Amino acid sequence: MRHLKNLAVDDDFSGSWCNSNAVTSSVMEAVSFITPELENFFIKTTIESMFGIKDAALKERCLSFIREEAAHTTAHKKLNTALLEYLVTPPPTIGLFHALLMSIKKHVTLSCRLLFVVALEHFSTVLSKRFLTLHKNWVMGSNYAKALFTGHAVEEMGHRSVIFDLWHQRESCNRFKKFLAVTLILLFGIAYVLATSCWILYQKNGRNINKTLREVITYICRQHHFSSGLDLLRELYQFVGKDFHPDLIIE
Repeated sequence: MRHLKNLAVDDDFSGSWCNSNAVTSSVMEAVSFITPELENFFIKTTIESMFGIKDAALKERCLSFIREEAAHTTAHKKLNTALLEYLVTPPPTIGLFHALLMSIKKHVTLSCRLLFVVALEHFSTVLSKRFLTLHKNWVMGSNYAKALFTGHAVEEMGHRSVIFDLWHQRESCNRFKKFLAVTLILLFGIAYVLATSCWILYQKNGRNINKTLREVITYICRQHHFSSGLDLLRELYQFVGKDFHPDLIIE
């Protein structure tokens, strides 16, 4: 991701820059806006969880993970700055999400926070795999965005098992807690993406609510991949399995 430091972001993101679709573009922007907050949460939780771990190889993997996550944060902030050229202000959901993470850090135990990071990394791995396979032919009107999302997905696949292995060094497997973590993340993720992408699409459409609703409804109605959605849910809930390990995601 370091090569992105020298790549300019001078593209116009106010239109349908991702796959010539305004809804898809809005979803990708929603993902980018939330990424720095998530990555900072991952980094801080990982640093706290590393204390007391004697496995030198695992520690080095964790440090590499932290460096990559920090690079992701910087790269997405650069894209988000470019997005604000037309949005002016970040989506309101970002402030709410920041407050939620601060509350979690203050009131939730390190053990539970680490489990959420492990589950979120699992989500990232599954979605990255899909981006690199099912959506590999997406055309993006921004070289920076294309390089960012592709590079991020590749690195997510590369460090998919780091935090999982760290968690196993510290905690015993509790399948109910794993199920609860996946379910909560799934519900919150759907709510966040829906609310944020609709807000962004609303800005793209000149704050025309009728046009925004039409585009969202049309987009949903054109999605005929019911079996693909079930496959995605199945992959996400594989995390709950007793013998699950992130390396099993890649066949």
